[in-house]
Amino acid sequence: LKGLEGIALTKNFELNVDALLSLEGAVAIVYLLLTATLIHQKTKGGMLVGMLGGTITYWLLSQRWPESFVSVKFIELMTPDFSVLAKPAAWGPVVSLALMVLLSISGGVLGSAGMADLLKEGDAPGSVHVYAVSGVGTVLSAFLGSSPVFVSMSASAGIRDGGRTGLMSIVIGSCSLLTAFFLSPIMSTIPRCALSPVLILVGAHMFREVREVNWDNTRQALPAFLCAVLQPFTGSVGDGIYVGVACSFILFLTTSACDAMFPQRQSRSNCEASTQPVDTLREHDHEAARHPVLAGGQDNQRHAPSGQA
Repeated sequence: LKGLEGIALTKNFELNVDALLSLEGAVAIVYLLLTATLIHQKTKGGMLVGMLGGTITYWLLSQRWPESFVSVKFIELMTPDFSVLAKPAAWGPVVSLALMVLLSISGGVLGSAGMADLLKEGDAPGSVHVYAVSGVGTVLSAFLGSSPVFVSMSASAGIRDGGRTGLMSIVIGSCSLLTAFFLSPIMSTIPRCALSPVLILVGAHMFREVREVNWDNTRQALPAFLCAVLQPFTGSVGDGIYVGVACSFILFLTTSACDAMFPQRQSRSNCEASTQPVDTLREHDHEAARHPVLAGGQDNQRHAPSGQA
């Protein structure tokens, strides 16, 4: 839904009809349908064509051209202030940020691997390296004054366009370096109406993963539903994941799913279930002893062929 922010939705994710009827909204709708058509026709580079077309169209109609195209920038190191960690109140945001980054990376890795059909028994091959690189990048980001490193789902557009190997990551990383040090002026002028179709189509393609949820099992369906619904309504991926994980943990304790952690309790339940038919048979034997004629007639009727019955 971030692709719709400013185009059809406000920052509070409310419908904005005026923005939808504006120039940005019209360009976004037209190139969303055009890009979807190119993808359906399996045109190579369909997303790139749609994004470039939307950018140029918006520049032509709004006459908002970039003032410059290239600007050389250098790295400026910063000195982190670790004395803040001596305060107990500082560890709350640190733990929350660590969990948010961890869950965001997990969701990005699994979602990207699912789009590429690379999941093996629910796990993404090579995911350990992704966590390691993201962790090192997050530590270095503190010295550069930038945000933590996580897996951006915007990069899944390359997977949607056919990328399956590490070469795609190298190309995306090289383009990111060029953007950061040289091409930031022109990249910052790309309008949201040109980026929103790509994000919407990536989200639509990722939405297919909900079919993996067992909707007949309430213990799985309710956390997945809350996680998917609360993310757009709260405007935070982390908040939606927190609620989903908390709901899943509570249902794990309140349902029979936690019996697997207690083998004695599980074996006792199995013994009770296995002795129930024996008890029923004993009751039938006692009943037959008291009423032999009636029991014999019932047994003959039970074992008689279907036609005779």
